[in-house]
Amino acid sequence: MATPVIGSARALAARALMAEGRNAEADIVLSGGGDDFPEVQVARLALDTIGDHHQRLELALAFYAEPDHWDSDVPDGSLASLDRGEVARSALRGKDQLGSHRD
Repeated sequence: MATPVIGSARALAARALMAEGRNAEADIVLSGGGDDFPEVQVARLALDTIGDHHQRLELALAFYAEPDHWDSDVPDGSLASLDRGEVARSALRGKDQLGSHRD
């Protein structure tokens, strides 16, 4: 599930409309209408994309934050030495190495 990073899609679309002097359309969007407005559709797509990226980065950080990841008592060395940053590189490439694959 996407995490809204900037705010709601409606608020973002309304700001864009207001910046263009389209206050009547901004009011429609803020009151819950205007789902067919391109500004609303683009704002939703943008926030979903940012939210997905944010979630992948949080999962990768949580993985590296686990003390067990750095535990050198693991038989073949720590998970950190085995992983060598692959989870982070995958997250930065838009891939999820930690369980919610969609490709």
